[in-house]
Amino acid sequence: MITLDDYFGERRTLYAAEFKPEFEENAARLLVPVNALLEELGVVQRKVASGWRPPSVNRNVPNAKPKSLHQIGGAIDVSDPGGKLGQILRVNPESPSGPLVRHDLYIENPGFTQGKKSDLSYAWVHFQLRPPASKRRMFNP
Repeated sequence: MITLDDYFGERRTLYAAEFKPEFEENAARLLVPVNALLEELGVVQRKVASGWRPPSVNRNVPNAKPKSLHQIGGAIDVSDPGGKLGQILRVNPESPSGPLVRHDLYIENPGFTQGKKSDLSYAWVHFQLRPPASKRRMFNP
């Protein structure tokens, strides 16, 4: 199970000036369906690749959006070595019986969430509760 401590790490303390209590509330709401989906799919290894990112950190993350939901506790990147979780979630992401719809989650297209296009050893799945502009369960960042 991914906990709030896993999600925030030491950043709540290290970046206390940028932290707001509502970020923890947002993250708590996010982790409920993320953990339920991972449990349902039998994902045992649950490592946070990126949780809360204060603006000062977000600015230095390659390809991070200036208005990233990570900055308000509204998104999480879960490590996916080998890309297996991403492969599962790519299959019919809009299906009413699929895990993304059942858990009311949205993901970035796993094709974009790899360290290198040919290297799946450093892959992750980006989850969020807020629908993207496209309203699609799987979207391109």
